[in-house]
Amino acid sequence: MAHAFAGEAARERFARMVEDGTPPNTARAYDSDRAYFRSWFEISGFGEPELPIRPDILVRFVVDHSEGLEPQIDAALVAAGVKAKPGMQRISTVSRRMAAIATWHRRAGYPSPLAGGPVQEAMRVARKAAARRGFRPRNKKAAVRETLQTLLANKIAPSSADVRDDAMLLFAFASGGRRRSEVAEARIELLEEVDGDYVYHLGITKTEQEGSDRKVPIAGPAAVALRAWLSLVGCSEGPIFRSIDRHGRIGTRHLNGRAVARVVQRRAAAAGLDPKAFGGHSLRSGFVTEAGRQGKNLFEAMALSGHRSVQTVSRYHQAGTALSNEAARLL
Repeated sequence: MAHAFAGEAARERFARMVEDGTPPNTARAYDSDRAYFRSWFEISGFGEPELPIRPDILVRFVVDHSEGLEPQIDAALVAAGVKAKPGMQRISTVSRRMAAIATWHRRAGYPSPLAGGPVQEAMRVARKAAARRGFRPRNKKAAVRETLQTLLANKIAPSSADVRDDAMLLFAFASGGRRRSEVAEARIELLEEVDGDYVYHLGITKTEQEGSDRKVPIAGPAAVALRAWLSLVGCSEGPIFRSIDRHGRIGTRHLNGRAVARVVQRRAAAAGLDPKAFGGHSLRSGFVTEAGRQGKNLFEAMALSGHRSVQTVSRYHQAGTALSNEAARLL
């Protein structure tokens, strides 16, 4: 029996649906990881990759990147421009590339190679080996309340960029620790003013790609900062956080997620903190960690942050509650 998407027209229709249904950042990451895998596949002598990829080849990919690539293959990948520099890659990078390969299979109508079998087992062993060799995830430092206040240090004569950046930092934190992409793509028409504060209608998020009717608060100092910025923008629709040129003119285009991270790092550097320790995720993890520090209910925090996995969010929440644990001071 022929594959259901054997025809060119059917594949194009499916590709259009997938393209429209995939967040731009995710699509770029998948394209990059797939290009890397294709280069590794060809340079390693396996020819042109065709789906489904044989399990033994995928296990070889895991082994090569867990134990180290052969020098000539490593050099060829760097020369091809798909690898920044020679040497070992972190297991988190390998995991991300394998996730992209699994998605590539599923979208073509094939089972994920990570759903059981030798490939999944190889990844499980590779993660354990990396942990025993000292690998630790490089998480950005959480921007808890005091840290956020440091990033918001008052300025004598704030520029329009200062007003925007203050509003952005407070918006991200107060609304439940929004992801940097959600902050960058936030729109004025999704704001609703309520008794001097705001609620924001989330719409599409990373975990709710079909849209969401959830509302999150922008209250207190965050509402004050946001109102000051919106008065400069002077629009009733379009992006909330916009580009500003070197002359201080406010543009019409929204920022990107990297710009949000750069604002956090720039403010950290100005405050005498290590900018490399902070990023866009610092506001998200900081919100949950601060909720733990103040003894707020984990599930109340999740209701705002939008985390779906208790296992993921509890790491930050528990970090905040560690010193207040009743068993922490037995001595």
